Amino acid sequence: MLVKLLDKKVPDTLILPLTQDEQLPSRLADIAARTGVDAETLKNDFKADPKEILTLYGAGVPGRRIYLCGLGKKDEFQDICQNLRSLTSRFKKK
Repeated sequence: MLVKLLDKKVPDTLILPLTQDEQLPSRLADIAARTGVDAETLKNDFKADPKEILTLYGAGVPGRRIYLCGLGKKDEFQDICQNLRSLTSRFKKK
């Protein structure tokens, strides 16, 4: 997955849905390089299981969050919607 930011404004919250496939290790390594997180730690802590969520905080930018959202091995639209609903219900403001 390639994420390109077209302008210099970066959102405070970024949600990255990730599937369990052969590209997961390279995607996690790319995320680790961009966020300053240790790549091996990230690979050990996040397996992209269904409904798994890992929150990363932007280095040097207060309030910036990156949510890694595990989709498991399914990447169909319905599965993605279900996992994103789970994410939003967990983190909704009360």
